[in-house]
Formats: sequence, C-alpha cells, structure tokens
Amino acid sequence: AFRALVRAGEDGAPAGDVAEAVGVSRPIMSFHLKQLEAAGLVWAEKRGRERVYRADYARMRALLSFLSEDCCVGLQVRERADGAA
Repeated sequence: AFRALVRAGEDGAPAGDVAEAVGVSRPIMSFHLKQLEAAGLVWAEKRGRERVYRADYARMRALLSFLSEDCCVGLQVRERADGAA
C-alpha cells in the first residue's frame, strides 16, 4: 500500500484505487491505510465521500535514514552483569 502511494506521487490516491492496485478489498485497504496514517507515514484529505491518501515523503526519508544508519556494522551483543552474553 505504501509503495502504491509513493508511486501515486504528490496527488495521492483514494483508498479504492490503492486497494485495486494491491489486489485487496477496500475495507482491508482502509484498515491498513489508517495504520500507516497513525504511524505518520501517510496523511489523508477528505474529498467529498472519499479520502485521498498521500505518502509523507519527509517521514519516509527520515525512517529510511534511521533504518540504514547502522547498516552492516554487525550486531553488538552486550554482556550481562552475570557474565552471560
């Protein structure tokens, strides 16, 4: 769903169009879009009876930066106070 909204660009897309692109029902897509909205990755604007969803590109870039910040540095395992790893 998020990728479909990124592809839709600044104009965004209604939930029904995203559902069709992804191949799921509208109620299922609405649920997932609301979760993405709650996470701050998308935002919605009401247009008549439908909501048009748009990807929040600034948040997307911030998340990607955070996730890739420590890429490939290896896993640091802290030793517990009792000596076990």
